Parts: sequence; C-alpha cells; structure tokens
Amino acid sequence: MRFNGVFNKICIIYATGAFGGTRLLFSTLLTYYFSNENSTNIVLSDISFVLAINLFFTIGFSMVLLKDISLAPQEANEIENRYKIESLVGLLSGIFFITLAFSFDVVAHPILCIALLVSITFYQNLRHKLLALKLFRKLTVVELVIMLQICLGVTLLTYIELIEAVYLFLVFITPYLFIFFGAIMTFRLKAKMSINFSKIKESMFVGFSNGLSGALSWLIPPLILPFVATSMSYVMTATTFLLGMVMLIPRVFVNAKLPEFIKAINAPDDSSYKKIYTSLRRVMLLIYLPLLVFSNSYFMLLDMSDGINFTGSDYLLVSLIITFGYLSQFALLDTLTLNMSERSSIVLKYNFLYFFFSSSLVFTTIAILDTHQSLVVYSIYSLLIIIVLVRNFFLRRYCKLSRLNLYNTNLTNFTSGGQKV
Repeated sequence: MRFNGVFNKICIIYATGAFGGTRLLFSTLLTYYFSNENSTNIVLSDISFVLAINLFFTIGFSMVLLKDISLAPQEANEIENRYKIESLVGLLSGIFFITLAFSFDVVAHPILCIALLVSITFYQNLRHKLLALKLFRKLTVVELVIMLQICLGVTLLTYIELIEAVYLFLVFITPYLFIFFGAIMTFRLKAKMSINFSKIKESMFVGFSNGLSGALSWLIPPLILPFVATSMSYVMTATTFLLGMVMLIPRVFVNAKLPEFIKAINAPDDSSYKKIYTSLRRVMLLIYLPLLVFSNSYFMLLDMSDGINFTGSDYLLVSLIITFGYLSQFALLDTLTLNMSERSSIVLKYNFLYFFFSSSLVFTTIAILDTHQSLVVYSIYSLLIIIVLVRNFFLRRYCKLSRLNLYNTNLTNFTSGGQKV
C-alpha cells in the first residue's frame, strides 16, 4: 500500500511536469552537440515562437476541455471529440501567424513550426483529458514514450552521423505527430454533434489571456535575437527553455489539484476553495528560491562540462529571466479562478494591458539603447519585472472582490431557498 502511494505520487509529479522536462532534454542535447552555435539559437527561437503561438490560439481549448471534463467526466470521450473540431479554429489562426512570421524572417523553418503546432495541439487535448480524469499513470506512459522516442531518434542520428540542429528539431516533433495521427484515427463524427460557438469564444478568450500573460517570455528571444551577440542570445534562448521546464514545477502541484480546484471554484461553499487556494499559493511562494538556485546550477554545470564560459553578468541575466517568468506565472491561481468562473473577459483585459505596456517597453528600449547590447537586455527584463508585479496586484485585487461577490450571491440564494447561480 505504501509503495503504491509513493508510486502514484511519482506518477503525478512526472506526468504533470514531463512536457517541460522533454523541452529541457531537447535544449540540453542541442547544447551538448552545438554549444552556443547560431544553428542552436535559430532552432530554439523557432520552437519558442511556436510555443508562444500555442499559448495564444490553442491552449485555451485544452483548458476549457479540462474544465468541461472535470465537471462531467462521464462525457469525456464526447467532449474530447467535439474539441478536436472546435480547436481547428485556433489551429488555423496559429498557422496563419507562423506563415506571416516566416515572411518577416521571424522563423526559419515554417513547415517544421506548423507541424509542431498541429501535433502539440492534439497532444495537449489528450494530456488535459487525462489530467481531468486523474489518469496519471496513463499520462506517465505517454510522456515516457515521447521522451524515449526523442532519445532513440538522437541515438539514430548519432549512429548515422547526421547530427544537425534541424534534424534534432524533426526528432523533437516526431513523437507528437504520432499522437496527432492517433487522434485523427480515433475521431468519430456523429450526426448529432454540434459546434458550440460559445465554447469556441470562451476558449479563445482563455487562450488569449494565457498568451498575453505567458507568451512574452517566449517571444522576447526571437524579437531581441537580431540585436544582441550570439553568446548572449544563447543565454536568453536556453534560459527561456529552462524557464518553461522549471515553471512547470509549481504547475505540477496545481495540476494535481486541478479537478478539485475547478469544482471548488464553482461550489456554493467558499471554504473548500479557500483551503485549496491557500495551500497552492504557499507552494508558489516557497518555490522561487529553489528555482533560482536550480537554474543557475544548471548553467554552472553546462559551463564546467562544455566550456561555454559564462560570466557573472550571464548569471545575473539568468536570474532576471527566471524572476520575470516566475512572477508572470505567480498570478496563475487568480487567473484560473476568474477563467473557470466565466470571467475570462476580465483576465483578458488585464493581460492585454500588461502585454501592450510590456511590448511597447521592449521596442522602445531597443530603439533607445540599440548600440548597447547588454544594457538593452538587462533593462528590458528589469522593467518587465516591475510591470508584471503591477499586473499581479490588480488581478489579485479583482479576484478577491469577485469571490466575495459570488459567495454573497450564493449565500443569499441559499438562505432564500433559491438555486445556486
């Protein structure tokens, strides 16, 4: 019994954090084979752009799918089937922007970028379905197979002496393409199936909120890459990839409690919500220093093994990027609360303002300090930390007011013999 309990916890931790671990494995392999060569920066930059597009246009469908399945697990297959069609709206929008980005030389491998976007869209639908149903062992098997395929692919490329960054990119995409083909093969079109346009709208709202909040971390490297030296661009792209992994550590705890958290958000009694919220927020607070130590230690080990020659200023940049990424994710519980209680338009408003001021800051700083490469990067991340702190303050304030109003409404309905709103 004790072994089963420990094994289940390991499965939960691995299953919920594995997507970030796979990205870290891939970026580490690129670093091992190519150090800080420009081909590595281009591939990492392309994948960063795809992940940013994914946050804007497709992740929202997976999040709403997770909410719907959590509230109606007996209809999981029907819900997943419907979202395979509805998520095409976000997917086609993402493909359009990747094509547009290629025309402006923002991405170098458009076909591979589109293949990655398509495959991880269906992968995330499957992933969020398994999370909602708490099938952590099945999700662990899926993630282990993905990582094993990547390792075997790299081994094969090494054996046939075909190690190039673009081929490693293809190896990274391949396992997710298998999931895409599996999703197509298991799709069942039913005569009574209808498209829910309100769900599409909600999914796009949630997606844009996530994108405006989180995509900036992925978009900054491709935007700044032409203005900085190769060594600094490597630090930025590699740290952004590392950030995508380490910030999944607090999400591991959130994802493990996500079905209960969603139910607590929509429950008439506020006590269960407060209990889960408080415990998860404590984890978010305690995780910062370990993340900072882990991130700098990771690059210290790379420096010792591969001779990348990191300086003190490089470690400062790593700390600034990690701090910015951590703070941008710190409002996760508040945004989840608002999104899952049908207040996604409010989150979208705050995140739009955040994205507008942040992107304006990035372009203004580049224009003013374009001849001082190091100063551009340090200034951008330092000022972004201040902006994200302001955004978090207002989101937390609105979330508190929103919960108070909802609780008072439910209490009034209960005492008057009415139904929950």
